[in-house]
Amino acid sequence: MQKQNPERPAPTGGPHTPPAAQLYHLEPPERQRTDEAKKPADQKRWQMVRRTLAHQIFISNVRTFSIVAGCMLVLFVLALYIARKTWQIKQDHSPPAEAAGPAAPAEPPARTMPTDAEDSKDGDAAVPQSPQLDTEAMRKAVFLARRGKVLDDAGEYAKAAERYRDALRVWPYLTSVWTSLGRVYLRLGDYRRAQRALERAAENNPNDPSILNDLGVAYLFQNRLRKARDFFTAARDMDSRFPDCHFNLALCHLAEGDLDSAEDSLREFLHIKTDDPRALKELAYIQARRNHYREAFETLRKAISQAPEWPALYFDAAAAAALMGHVEDAINYLEKAEPLSSPAAVYQIYQQPAFKEIRLTDLGADFEKDLAERARRLIARSEEKAAARVPDETRPISSVSTPIQQ
Repeated sequence: MQKQNPERPAPTGGPHTPPAAQLYHLEPPERQRTDEAKKPADQKRWQMVRRTLAHQIFISNVRTFSIVAGCMLVLFVLALYIARKTWQIKQDHSPPAEAAGPAAPAEPPARTMPTDAEDSKDGDAAVPQSPQLDTEAMRKAVFLARRGKVLDDAGEYAKAAERYRDALRVWPYLTSVWTSLGRVYLRLGDYRRAQRALERAAENNPNDPSILNDLGVAYLFQNRLRKARDFFTAARDMDSRFPDCHFNLALCHLAEGDLDSAEDSLREFLHIKTDDPRALKELAYIQARRNHYREAFETLRKAISQAPEWPALYFDAAAAAALMGHVEDAINYLEKAEPLSSPAAVYQIYQQPAFKEIRLTDLGADFEKDLAERARRLIARSEEKAAARVPDETRPISSVSTPIQQ
């Protein structure tokens, strides 16, 4: 069943099965040399002598190499022994450190927020845990962070990130600002920087499941499934009533092909957020993967009742109906999806494998013809080309997610 935005990548199929073996696949056998017995006796003796000489030369070379390697190893060990003894003698004759008096402790350098150019070099360095209190720097950092929050709320995420970075350059010990910066980077799609900022926030506040969940989302968008799953699991273990981690764990399990664990996580999520359309959509996908098309269809109808403006649900319901062979239901749901998306988007969905049998029927062929004509008229009127875009794959739930991302 084709999945829409928010939707997962299309599930991969089973292992490739090689074609049946054919006669022309066989390797030809090595041919026996039938003329060996016909060689003159003196030629055979000369070959035996040549092979014997080659064998002796090979043994001699191996022996010589072994002797040279052994000598080099002995010399290397001897050089190490001499160097160690020399170092011990120098240490024994050097004056004690106390004679020069105690050295004054060096003042640690102030920690500043790395700039964009430094991100790749120092992005994972830890923030000092015991800073000296500087009220003036703290007041300036808080002021800059508030400016960033205003820009963040206004949707100017790039400028908000600049203000948050300015605040952390002045005073890099504000955990809430690291968290805000990481979430702004999530909105901007800069998942590597989001990961680094949220790691800083998690170091200073490891008991917040929402930070751990958002950090897992940053890893998930980088296709680092194991790390993402670890953080989602940690958030779940910290607060089993925190719903987002259950949904995101389900996405990890689906990406790994573990349908049973994915269904368990979705059930946990639906126990907390009953009838959530995103979870119902994923649950219907699992049911369809198990060939339970009727259950998947009913689950999608329930999801549509909760989010009637989400076209992806109509696409999936149409596919479930098509897989059951219900031509009229499949076309009916595609027609309902058209005003919510576009004729071109519906036409793209209709070309997917789930609708193969439907397209071969008279009703399906007529629908395809009319749909293609409407799509052509839309393009001819120079409508927005974005209207033909099919929604992307399912997105994990984070602190910056909207209720339904379309």
